[in-house]
Amino acid sequence: MALPEDGSARYELQEEGAFVLAPRPRPLHQDAIFRLGMQIHRFLPPEVTMLLDVDVVVEAAEPATVRAPDVVVIPHFWLVDLDPPAPTITAFAVGAPGDGYVESRTASGELVVTEPFEMRIDVDALIDWRPGS
Repeated sequence: MALPEDGSARYELQEEGAFVLAPRPRPLHQDAIFRLGMQIHRFLPPEVTMLLDVDVVVEAAEPATVRAPDVVVIPHFWLVDLDPPAPTITAFAVGAPGDGYVESRTASGELVVTEPFEMRIDVDALIDWRPGS
């Protein structure tokens, strides 16, 4: 079966080779990802690249596990969750050899990390709290 190439959906290859259809982020989520990227960009060293919404091989074992995180600063990635009561960011990093990516922390309010470089992220600022938004 051929997968559509029109960009209408994202596909993740999960454990045991199962394809999972992941819907494209809703506009509010896309805006939050953009806002996160803007905050990260302020701290981004010139030799480091940040990517939004790109596939990442989180475990290379056969079959591989591939995810589409919100933001990637290789070898780190972040997932944004806007569900109440407050937005959160979950940070992942490469673990010990053979572990693939592992969750390093989940934060609301403020995310402070030292890897891959020092930065402070205002998690609440990912959502536009203006009336009517």
